Amino acid sequence: PYFVPETFDLSREDELQEFNTTLWKRNGLKRPWVLKIPNVNQGKGITMLGPQSEELKHVLDTVKQTEETKYIIQQYICNEMTWNQRKFDVRVFWLVCVVTI
Repeated sequence: PYFVPETFDLSREDELQEFNTTLWKRNGLKRPWVLKIPNVNQGKGITMLGPQSEELKHVLDTVKQTEETKYIIQQYICNEMTWNQRKFDVRVFWLVCVVTI
């Protein structure tokens, strides 16, 4: 679906290789991407990578140079859903009170 962006966990070798294939062989360079550090909030640790940008072309070099930091990369959704012309996110928390087996 359009609201679930293509996402790769670059700390996993198989997903890093899959992203490399997407980037160079599946027109990934023509799309905008968002590089994120997981478990960080308030917009910290987010880097926008524009189509055909030098940063996007060398993103895997950046990831490999900082192996102690984990990264996730997602395709940027350009026409996202808005509420009153503002972007939003939905967070859901569950509280399980009783589990009966």
